[in-house]
Amino acid sequence: MAKDKELGRLANEDQIEQMETRLRRIFVGSVCLSFAIVLLLTMMVPSWSGLPPLVRYSFPAVLLWSMVVTAYGFYAQLCVSESMKESLRHKTFVDEVTGVYNYRYLDRRLAEETERTRRHGGLTAVLYMDLDGFKQVNDRFGHQVGNTVLQQIATTMSRKMRSCDVFGRIGGDEFLAILPQTDRREAYVLAERLRETVENYALAVEKGRIVDFVRVSIGVAAFPVNGESMDNVITAADNAVYECKSRGGNRVIMAGQFVAADVAADAFVERVRGRQGAPGD
Repeated sequence: MAKDKELGRLANEDQIEQMETRLRRIFVGSVCLSFAIVLLLTMMVPSWSGLPPLVRYSFPAVLLWSMVVTAYGFYAQLCVSESMKESLRHKTFVDEVTGVYNYRYLDRRLAEETERTRRHGGLTAVLYMDLDGFKQVNDRFGHQVGNTVLQQIATTMSRKMRSCDVFGRIGGDEFLAILPQTDRREAYVLAERLRETVENYALAVEKGRIVDFVRVSIGVAAFPVNGESMDNVITAADNAVYECKSRGGNRVIMAGQFVAADVAADAFVERVRGRQGAPGD
């Protein structure tokens, strides 16, 4: 599954690159066409008086319209290409159910923040979030209501983030937030704010029934305090979430362990990537 997702990402990026190449070719072709028209006009000027009246009178209009059509064609292609490129980027990096970032984008930003932290120092915190009681929503009201709950909770939590933070859905009812240049205490404060936000969430459904029982368990960890790599840090945060669940959920726990690079961490990352994009799990 993870391999298929990666191939899909590469295919989308290849389509974007092909569009950019075609756009450059159209631009070069438009410039060459305009140059050829001007050159042709220049060559005909010495014998202009010898041309038939119809040609003399119609040629300027033909020249003007050809240049207008060329310019409009290039502009239209530019607009279409930019729109298609934006659509491809959206499909590649945005979760279709919730509208927040998906794991592909989170994975890219994790790598960027790891490099930035190693180069400039400081800490990069992560919040691993797993909704409590979400399965009951699907069981009682169906996946359509479940998707609505996911979308609304994701939107509400994303609005609590700072402009520099990155928030996205890993898969199912699990979310991840990347907090650049943030220590664990600051991250804990934000996590508590997110927990309270979900705790106060309510959705009215049919016949006066209300979905107000969804909660969230959040694990807090930071690179490089909790792991040798960002993947290991996420593992530490995920383990903290399991501890939250064992205590009844609806709480925030700061990871205390340091996770070294090992096969188990790599297997966890592949498991998460394989779950991404599963709507309404």
